[in-house]
Formats: sequence, structure tokens, C-alpha cells
Amino acid sequence: YYIKKNILFVDDEESVISSLRRFFRKESYQIFFASNGQEALELMAHQPIHILVTDLRMPGMGGLELIERVKENYPDILRLICSASRDIEPTVESINSGEIFRFITKPFDPELFKQAILRSAEYYLLKNEREVLVEELSSANNALVQNNIKLDEAFREIYVAKRDQDLMQQAAKETERLIAEHLLQADLPEIPGISLAALSVPASNIAGDFYECINYGNAQFDLFVADVMGKGSLSALIGAGIKAMILKTLSQYDCRDATRTNCPYHDATEGNGINHVMATIHAAVIEKLITLETFATLCYARFDGQKRQMSFIDCGHPKTLHYHGQTGTVTFLEGDAPPLGAVEQFDYQRRTVPLAEGDVLLFYSDGVTEAENATGLEFGPERLVALLTQRHADPVNDLLATIHQMVQVHTGQESLADDFTCIVVRVEAVSGDTLCAAQVS
Repeated sequence: YYIKKNILFVDDEESVISSLRRFFRKESYQIFFASNGQEALELMAHQPIHILVTDLRMPGMGGLELIERVKENYPDILRLICSASRDIEPTVESINSGEIFRFITKPFDPELFKQAILRSAEYYLLKNEREVLVEELSSANNALVQNNIKLDEAFREIYVAKRDQDLMQQAAKETERLIAEHLLQADLPEIPGISLAALSVPASNIAGDFYECINYGNAQFDLFVADVMGKGSLSALIGAGIKAMILKTLSQYDCRDATRTNCPYHDATEGNGINHVMATIHAAVIEKLITLETFATLCYARFDGQKRQMSFIDCGHPKTLHYHGQTGTVTFLEGDAPPLGAVEQFDYQRRTVPLAEGDVLLFYSDGVTEAENATGLEFGPERLVALLTQRHADPVNDLLATIHQMVQVHTGQESLADDFTCIVVRVEAVSGDTLCAAQVS
């Protein structure tokens, strides 16, 4: 969506037009000029314009009348007025009603004027990028349509309230709450023989942490934990889009068929294996992530209680901790796959580890181990290993609460700088040989 912006300047003074030609002769914009309002409307009828900058006092159709006509017929055009300071008062009502984006006084400084046009172009691009992202996310998964409508409404409220910084901040916080609650977090299913819990606490500015658990029944389930690069609503929207694509990919599998030919846990169905699923997800998101110049770390784990094992693919995510109940030791589980969006092609290969009663798997985001105290010292994986070793037998929700509390104590801050996401899986008992019954949550 990175297109050259078309800017139309309207002024009846030839000296002003000549100055504007000199100012912008080396800029990357496509510049058009008109000497009056009627000429400007005729030009816009056959030439797309993104930003309009008009003088206020002109013979015939004045600047305010031109603005009103443009707002009615071309509402997407960003509208600015450039006129003498004595003309500010007649335009106050139009500025407050949203008809005018900015008022620039004459005579103007060339560099300050260029900066004002640059800010206007950046705002126009941001507005249109947001609309495109919301539209793509809405079409990715029908189950998220209603949430995306609410999100779009929240964003529109933010833009309407832009003139008031306090109201904008309040609306932004509400938007972030909706993103985290409806798009990034998930309700974890009940798994026989497994204690499963998650704790995700957004930072002061929302980031791109998300997770999802898909239950196939009989202690067989998939678990995803991921983190999109950067912070803010854009990272959260990208995370929601990746999550939607994961759910869409896994929704094609059906364990209810007695032959289990389309079940991820059917031995003969190699095409449904974790390697194939990960490759399908990669193919679905790689082009968009490269276009957006971002990436996401991800850990994809598949638990199989019947085989007493966990297979996983680690795409640059923080190393999963595996507490071994039989030995009381902790190992780091690490894969060799790059983050999603880092390379166009990759041959995904799973790793498999055995599971036993009393084993605990701890998945987490870098907001846990990279949380810093006042001196810049990180919480680090060693403290996490020590906590897991000491508190592995605690109820899983208590274990997560303890980890969160200790990270807060380390940083000295109740609100962390990055999203805190932790998921714990403890093997209480391993199910026997039973047929797989689908129960996708």
C-alpha cells in the first residue's frame, strides 16, 4: 500500500504557486496546482488526490466552500488550509468539526511547511494501512468477524477523539483490552491426566504475544505459543491474524471418522503430521509477514498421551523448560527453525521428547526472562529454572502466579515493560490406549 501521494495546492497568487513549485521540486510527491476552487474540483474529477492544501481567500469559490465540497464528494482526501493568521478565526468551527486536518499560517517557513506536509502524508498512510489490515483480518476467519467489528469501532473512536489526547488514550486502552481478551488469549480445555494453565498479562503497551490450545481428546492436543516482533496494536493485529490462520489450518482435521484418516494423531497419516501443519502455516503467512517487514517467534507442541511423548517445532522462541519428574532435573528444549517471516522457505523437522508422570513443561515469552531491574539485569532463564525446580508440585495456577510475582519483584514494577505470557503443562497421569475422539476447542 506504499504508493506515491498526490498533493493538490490551490492558491490564486502566482507567486505562491511558484514558491511551492520550488519547495517541492525534489520531493517524492506527485504535485498538482490549481488557481481557484472550481479548477481544483475539475482536476479532482479525473485525477485521484490524497491531500488537498488550499488558500482561504480566493475569488469565486473560497477555501471553506471548496473544503465543504471536497468533504462531501471526496471524504477520503486529507484537507488542509494555508492562509494568513488573520483568517484563523473563520476556520475554527471547520477545524473542530473535522472538516480540516490542519491550518498552516502564511507567510510560511519552507522547511516547517515541508514537515507539515510530511506529517499529513504519514497520517494518511497510517489511516489507510489500518483499514487494509482490519479488512484482511476480518476475511481470515469468520469466527473473528464480530470481534473485528468491535475492534474497528474502537479504532474509529480513537480517530474521532484524536483532538483530545486524554480521550484518545482512554480509547486506546479499551482497544488493547479487546485485542488481548478476544483475539490473543484463549480458553484452555480440560485435558484428562493433564494439568494445564496459562497466565498472560499485557504490558503497559500491548504487544504481540498469543497462544492457543486445540484439544483432540484422550490427552492428545496441540499447543501454540508465539510472540510478534514489536509492540502496539499493529503487532497485536498481526498476532491475531497468524492465530486465525493456525486455527483455519487445523480446522481441516477431523478425528470423528472411525478410520481416523484425517486425524493428526493417526500414524499412517504423515500428511497431517506436525511438520506438514507447520509448513502449511508458514506458506499461509510468509508473504504477508515479509510485506509487513516483521516476524514472529513461535513454539508449536503436539502432546500425545497414548504414545507418552511431545513433539515440537521451535521457531526462534525462548527455549521451553522440561522438568523431569523422575530425576528432578530441568532441560531446555530448543529447535533449529527460524522465526516466521525470517526466510521464505524452510524444511520444518520436529523434535520428540518422552513424557512421564510428574513431568512439567513451561512455555513462556521473552517478556519473562528479559524483564530487567533498575540496573538493567535481566530476570534470566536461570531464575526460571530455579523456580520450576522448587515449585513444580504446586497447583499450576499457583505456579504461574508465583513466577509472575517473582518477575515483578525482580523488576520492582507492578506493570512490566513487555507482555508476560506463561503456560504450564504438567503430566498427572498418562491415558491408556483408546481411540481418538475429536474435541477441538
